[in-house]
Amino acid sequence: MTKRLGFYFLLLSAFLSTATAQSTIFIVRHAEKADATKDPDLSEAGRGDTIPDSIKALGISDPINIAENDYDNLFAVVLDQKPHLIRLHYR
Repeated sequence: MTKRLGFYFLLLSAFLSTATAQSTIFIVRHAEKADATKDPDLSEAGRGDTIPDSIKALGISDPINIAENDYDNLFAVVLDQKPHLIRLHYR
């Protein structure tokens, strides 16, 4: 009886200790050019910085400010019960 109870306890604890999967979305502002050819003209949407709007749409309420010439950011939005933002800089 105690072995069976121990087995069920072990099975229950293994079930309760399993981690739930979290989704993480990575956003990078990329600016790299492979050659010297002329770039096509950007659309009106392409001229603006859409990263803050994208991050806000994922549930992050804190405002995100990115300088026009700042290309060293990596944003990770972890979608949990309350989404949170991880902002990394390459220097």
